[in-house]
Amino acid sequence: MHEPERGDLYKHFKGGFYIVLYAGVKNANNDANDEETYIFYKRVGNGDMYIRKHSEFVSKINGKQYRFKYVGNVLNDERYKKNEETPVQSQN
Repeated sequence: MHEPERGDLYKHFKGGFYIVLYAGVKNANNDANDEETYIFYKRVGNGDMYIRKHSEFVSKINGKQYRFKYVGNVLNDERYKKNEETPVQSQN
């Protein structure tokens, strides 16, 4: 599984494309052993934003397929920088 990073484009197993905005660490007790990493991401098209634990983001569904499939990084792709295509258009 690709390690999620800013600008990564993923396709959800139910359909829909999502872009990773950033990862954040929750440490409620200031204890390094109690840290949890979360992935902040948004849906392509309507811009709805979501937060999911890193472990869930990279997990498999029923042990069969990954929840999200890595497609590419929109920050490193010139087509997306120039707004010539949306990530969804380029996948069709």
